[in-house]
Amino acid sequence: MKKYIILLSVLFSGLMACNSEKEVDLSPEQHWSAEQQDSVMLRILPYLAKLPRKATHETKFEPQFQEYYDGLLPDFKFRALSPTNDGAFYFLMDRPAPSLYAKRIAVAGKLKVDLETYKIEEYEEVFWTFKLKEPVLTERSMFLFKELIAGKALDAYLPMNSEEEYIEFPDLHNVYNAEARNWEFLHAEEQ
Repeated sequence: MKKYIILLSVLFSGLMACNSEKEVDLSPEQHWSAEQQDSVMLRILPYLAKLPRKATHETKFEPQFQEYYDGLLPDFKFRALSPTNDGAFYFLMDRPAPSLYAKRIAVAGKLKVDLETYKIEEYEEVFWTFKLKEPVLTERSMFLFKELIAGKALDAYLPMNSEEEYIEFPDLHNVYNAEARNWEFLHAEEQ
């Protein structure tokens, strides 16, 4: 009888541990339809993609460049979404990376969007990963994203603090300017 009680205790403890450590479903489909994902991605592509020819950061949203962004859409995808208490979402997406091999970059950030008009109300990028091949990109980017949404510091994964390739930006020379919604190079005197 004592053996059964011990066995039941062990099984019960194992079940409780499994239930308390349930994975939260971060799949984008839990929050946005495929159409909504595409519509939001089209609105943020001017921040994420290489500028179209003849575009500047000031003109990149003009309608004449929409066809360019439409053509890029199939190569950009959301990997994860996590809602915040203020109606925004942390996002993880990936995009192609210029490389001789099939590599991609993951980008994590926070955005707030009106899903009726698709107006981007807030947008900020938190980190870009190094160019990585699968499955390393998925493993590292999802790990970093889970750390981000848990409110944990990512400093250990910055390029100057890690031997492994996790976060490429920000680094000692590049920081994200949330107001301008772009990455800025820090000159030596600003560091």
